[in-house]
Amino acid sequence: MAGLDPYRDAELADFAKMDEIRRRVDDLMSDPVTAEALKSPSTNQGGNSIVCILEAGAPPVGAAVARIARRGGSLDVRPEAEKRYNEQLSADLDKTIWTRCDSYFRSPSGRIVTQWPYTELDYARRTRRLRHRDWIRRDQPGGGAGLAAAMRPS
Repeated sequence: MAGLDPYRDAELADFAKMDEIRRRVDDLMSDPVTAEALKSPSTNQGGNSIVCILEAGAPPVGAAVARIARRGGSLDVRPEAEKRYNEQLSADLDKTIWTRCDSYFRSPSGRIVTQWPYTELDYARRTRRLRHRDWIRRDQPGGGAGLAAAMRPS
C-alpha cells in the first residue's frame, strides 16, 4: 500500500520512471544496439539518478538517426575521437573510489566500464549536440547529405 514506507514508495517511483525513460529511448532509436548503448556503458552514476543521463542522450542521437534515415548515409566516430574520449574517461575513473572496489563496475580486465564519473549536467552538456570533428560522414549512393545535414540545428 502506498504511503506506508516513503523510502520504498520513492524507490518504486524511481523504478517506474526508469522503465518509462528506457521505453522512450527504445522508441526514439530504431537500432536496438544503439538504444542499449545509450542505456549502459559509462552511463551509470554513483550519486545521481540515471534518468537524467537517459533523457539527455536520447534526443541528439535520435535526431541524427532520423535525419540520416531520411537523407541517407551513415556516420562513424573518428578513431582518434574515441581514443581521446576513452583515455580521458579512464584517467578520470582512475581517480574514483570505484578503483578500490571489486564489483560489477569492472570488466574481467579490471577496467571500470559501467560508471560515468561526472555529473548528469556534464553529460547533458557533452551530449547536447554532435561535434562535426568527431564524426566521419559516409554518404551512400543515392543518399542525402548525411552527417552534415544530421548535425545542422533544426
